[in-house]
Amino acid sequence: MQNAEQGKIVAMSEQKEIVVVSPHLDDAVIMCGATIDKLTSNGLKVNVLNLTGGTDEKERQTDKQILSQIGVHDVFNFTLNSPTEIRNILEKAKLLIIPHRTDMISEHRNERTKFLGFLNSCHISSWIIETGCPLTTKLDVDISITLSKENLQRKAECLKLYDWYPDAPPSKIFDIVHNRDWIWYYATYFGQKVGEDIVEVFDLSDVMTLELEDFL
Repeated sequence: MQNAEQGKIVAMSEQKEIVVVSPHLDDAVIMCGATIDKLTSNGLKVNVLNLTGGTDEKERQTDKQILSQIGVHDVFNFTLNSPTEIRNILEKAKLLIIPHRTDMISEHRNERTKFLGFLNSCHISSWIIETGCPLTTKLDVDISITLSKENLQRKAECLKLYDWYPDAPPSKIFDIVHNRDWIWYYATYFGQKVGEDIVEVFDLSDVMTLELEDFL
């Protein structure tokens, strides 16, 4: 790594603000809820940007209350907050966690593309990684985050709060990714692959790369 790049990483890690870009209400938890819990437990500030939410402030506050269970600082909404507000949020972030480019749900991929277009139009430069969540069809496992049972437990408890959510679609995918046993299976399956007990996994973005250790 070049010295100039090392300097950028050191400078970025000093502020340590992170934004998780979530296609739907529950996706931030599905994608990396246990990692969020670990990051916030380590004193990092994590916000969530919801890409497809409505314009109801009450709904946003409900999201904020649910996600506070894993330490999320605030929730922002692409349709509720103005482009200027969203840009200000993103400018403060030194790390963006976004949906994976091979996400099996086409709407997620479309929202990812639109978000990256917005990011590019703002000329914002942030470090980006992609979640290797259960909805990913191809995964390189560039990065694994070792987690405690407590991190995963809080993820499962937080996700459970979305089971009653009025926008929750009746689908097999929803039932699978919200299933407590399946959450544990996925975390331990990839844990075995990388020689750990429990992990969540990520890929380096095809947009930018990152030394994630500087944030942990």
